[in-house]
Amino acid sequence: MQIKEALAYLRRLRGFREEPYLQAKCLLLNGYLRNSGLKAVVVGISGGIDSALTLAIAVRAAKLPDSPIEKITA
Repeated sequence: MQIKEALAYLRRLRGFREEPYLQAKCLLLNGYLRNSGLKAVVVGISGGIDSALTLAIAVRAAKLPDSPIEKITA
């Protein structure tokens, strides 16, 4: 619990809110796919945080209204 508490404290101290960043990434991804005429996302999963976060953003973006994403392959 100490790590979670420390992270929560630091986030409050810095005024960090992840929601605006995640929303912006989802909108950018959907916009890119829409402008490119693409309807699917392929994410290579390595077991690291980068690929896991990329997959999570793709899944979240697919749930937004008017998302062009019809299929996600990981």
